[in-house]
Amino acid sequence: MANVFFKDAVDEHRLMDSALAMEYVMEETQIVDELKYLIRFKYRINTIMPADCKLIAKEIRLLTKGNISVTTIKRLLGFARIKYNFSKYTLRLLSDFKAEIHEQLNSDCWQQVMVKSSGVTNQTLLRIKSNSGIPYKHTINRKFAQQHFDAFLNSDCAFTCFISQPGWGKHILLSQLARGFLSNPVHEGGALLFLAIYDFLYEDFEALSISHYIKNKLGIDPALDLVEYIDHNCKNSKFVIFLDGFSRVKVKSNIKIHLFEKVHRFIEEIGNSRVQLVMGIRSADWAIFTKGTSYLTLFKRKWYPGDYFDPENNSNVPPLGQDEIEQILTSINGFDTILQEELKPCLEVPLYLQSYYELRNDLPYSHAGDITSNQIIARFIKFKVADSNYFTEKMYLINKLINYGKTRFGINKQVLAPAILAFGNAYKELLSDGILVERHCMNRKFDKGVNVCFAMSCLYDYFLRLRI
Repeated sequence: MANVFFKDAVDEHRLMDSALAMEYVMEETQIVDELKYLIRFKYRINTIMPADCKLIAKEIRLLTKGNISVTTIKRLLGFARIKYNFSKYTLRLLSDFKAEIHEQLNSDCWQQVMVKSSGVTNQTLLRIKSNSGIPYKHTINRKFAQQHFDAFLNSDCAFTCFISQPGWGKHILLSQLARGFLSNPVHEGGALLFLAIYDFLYEDFEALSISHYIKNKLGIDPALDLVEYIDHNCKNSKFVIFLDGFSRVKVKSNIKIHLFEKVHRFIEEIGNSRVQLVMGIRSADWAIFTKGTSYLTLFKRKWYPGDYFDPENNSNVPPLGQDEIEQILTSINGFDTILQEELKPCLEVPLYLQSYYELRNDLPYSHAGDITSNQIIARFIKFKVADSNYFTEKMYLINKLINYGKTRFGINKQVLAPAILAFGNAYKELLSDGILVERHCMNRKFDKGVNVCFAMSCLYDYFLRLRI
């Protein structure tokens, strides 16, 4: 009995150590990210180079009376290899240095807004990084998204959205774009504010507009007009606002509609200004978002849809290309990976990369090419269906769908209405996990309205084999 107690105590101690280590790494990452921005902003350095490390070490010594080596600065900024975590003394010194720069910048209200914007953005980016399905270092910046974003910034449109079904990598896509914007000297003088929309709901949601929420976040005088204030200070540059996290807003449908109405009003406010809005949104939410637009013609004029928008599927995010999949797999495996044709239909959806990564870690180094599409799907289904609290209900809905046969357009939602009504939570999870999708068949002569089908044909094939 004593041994069991001792083992439990040791396990608990290890968990605490692990949690503390994770907290330490997050604190370190946050300090480093904020400091990089502040150094560029304070000392007017577009791109920090190794030669700047000596100046930075000198400034730290002058402002904090503490010494930090040039080599440590190089490690901090990624110019030298990091063999171990920074010491508590180093982190404390960097925090003091950060606080001193903050104090100097506080004399200028706009600089203070820029610094607060950077702090909020770094927090959001850190959250996305920690929630990535595969380690963030293996993710990539998608070329189509960069082209879409650059074209939008050069347009007169007020907002754009990256729209897709669940699991197509919108969070990572937006985070890569944000990091690229902040590190690009072309955008010097501009700013980027990355907000998680679900944080808005924890504020006084009913009373606040999105403009007021942003002013509260950035410490701007509530009496000021947000757009006029930004236009006055941004001059010829851009103030880009990213809104993400709509899929994590698990609220009643009427509250989500109310939230979208606030976004509509904000889009009206920022028209013809230096402010541009970028959102990541699911296809189902996009249908709700656009349904509430009574000013549809004006709405479309303000919206940049990109080159890949598909109105039937409500999506403008294309699947991963073969070169993109090979780039990710090579990063994961540590050597050039030739994509097997059998894996391509599965891995072109980022959702399944997590299952691939987990399977890869279970295999010997030389057997990375042995992973099959069926293994990936099986692992994914195990977590999303077999281990679910709604396993029975989900399988009932899946079998119901299979009974009607495999068609490109699926089944009209009305046919499944009784089963959906009975097992609403299970149905919502199947949608949010990217197993089933709802497609709006507006342009077809038959089956008009919403059709339900499997998100991918390989999912249908898997469940069909399972039943047989």
